[in-house]
Amino acid sequence: MTNTKKTNLIFTLLYFGDAFVSPFLALYFLSLGFNDWQIGILLAAKPFCFMIGNFVYGLFSKDIKRDLNVLKVILSLLSISIFGFAFGKTFVHILACMIVWSLHNSVFFSYLDGIAQKCCVNEGKKYSITRMFGSAGYCICLVLGGFLGIVDKLNYQLIFIIAGVLTIISIIILFFYKPFVIEEKIETRKVSIISAFKSKNFILFILFYFFVIGIWKITDDYCSQFFYSLGLSDGDWSFLYAGEVVVEIISILLLERYIKSKFGYVIVLLTSAIMMMVRTFLFAMNIPTIPLIILTGILRGTSWGFFIVGFMQVFRRLLGANLITKGTSLMAVITSIIQTVGNYFYLPLINSIGTTWAYTIFGIGQMIGIVFLIIIALSFVKKEKTIKDNQSSVELNKGE
Repeated sequence: MTNTKKTNLIFTLLYFGDAFVSPFLALYFLSLGFNDWQIGILLAAKPFCFMIGNFVYGLFSKDIKRDLNVLKVILSLLSISIFGFAFGKTFVHILACMIVWSLHNSVFFSYLDGIAQKCCVNEGKKYSITRMFGSAGYCICLVLGGFLGIVDKLNYQLIFIIAGVLTIISIIILFFYKPFVIEEKIETRKVSIISAFKSKNFILFILFYFFVIGIWKITDDYCSQFFYSLGLSDGDWSFLYAGEVVVEIISILLLERYIKSKFGYVIVLLTSAIMMMVRTFLFAMNIPTIPLIILTGILRGTSWGFFIVGFMQVFRRLLGANLITKGTSLMAVITSIIQTVGNYFYLPLINSIGTTWAYTIFGIGQMIGIVFLIIIALSFVKKEKTIKDNQSSVELNKGE
C-alpha cells in the first residue's frame, strides 16, 4: 500500500471520529447543563489552545519522517482527551479535557494536511482527492449516527469512545509509512517561513485567511446551536451536516475534473470565499427556516469543497511544497486569534445586538478579506502576463 493510500485511510478514520466530536461539542455542553458563560469559556478555550498548539508543534515540522513522529504524539494525546470527554461530567473535568483536546485537534489537521500534500507531490497524486476521503469519513459517520440515533445526548459517551478508538487505529497505521524525500526537481524554492513574510502576497493571504476563514470558523462553531434554536434536534443536525458534506464531496470531484490551469485554482478559492460571505449574510436575513437550511447547507458544502480544492494549490504557489506543514500551522495560529475572541463574545454579541446585526458585521468582515484575495489574484495575472510577454520577446528575437 502506497503512502497516499495509507493517508486516504487515515483521513477516513480520523474524520469519521472527529465527526462524532467537533460538531456536537456545543450541544454536549448544553446537555450537561452548563450555562452561557461556561459554554463561552469552553468554546473560547478551543481556538486559544488551537493557537498555542499550532504554534508550538509548528516549530517541530521539518521533513516527512519528523512530521510522522510528531503526528503520532499529537494523536496519542488527542485520544486521551477524547476518552476524557466520554467519562467527564463536571465543568472542571470537561474544561481540562477541552484544553488537551484543543491543543491537539487543530494541529493534527495541519500536520495531516502537510503530510498528505508531501505524499501526493512525491507520488504525483492530487491532494484534494486524498482530502476527499476525510469528507467521506465525515459524511458516513454523520449519516450512520443519525440513523442509529447515537448522536442523542444520552449516548455521547459511546460516540466519544468510538472516536478515541479510531484515533488509536490511525496511530498504528502511521508506523507503516515508507520514508521519502521531496526531490529538488519538484520544489526548487528554498525559503523559510520568516523570509516568506517579505512577500506582499503572503501578507495579503494571511489577512484574507484571518477575515474570511477566521469568521467562518466562529459561525461554524455555533451553527449547531443556531439551528437548535430553530427547532432542529441532534439527529436532524447530524443529517443536515451529512448533506453538507455530500455537496462538498461532489464539488471536489467536479472541480478536479474540469480545472485545467494553475490560475483556475485561484478562481476556485475566490469563489469559495464569496460563497462563504453570501452564506453569512443569509443568516442575517429573516428567511423561513426550511429555505434557510437548504440555502445555507448548499453554500456550506459547496464553498468548503471549493476551498479544499483551491487552498492548498494557491498556498503551495506562495510557499512551496516543503513549507506546507509549517505554513498551515501558521495559518491555524492566526485564525485562532480571531476565533478565540469571537467564540467568547459570540453569545453576548447575539444577545445584545441580535442575529441580524451580528451576522451583517461578520459578512462585512469577510467582504474585506475577499478584497485581499482579489489583489493577490490580480498580481498573479500580472505576473503570468509578464512571463508570456518575455517568452514572446525571446521567440521573436530568435526568429530575427
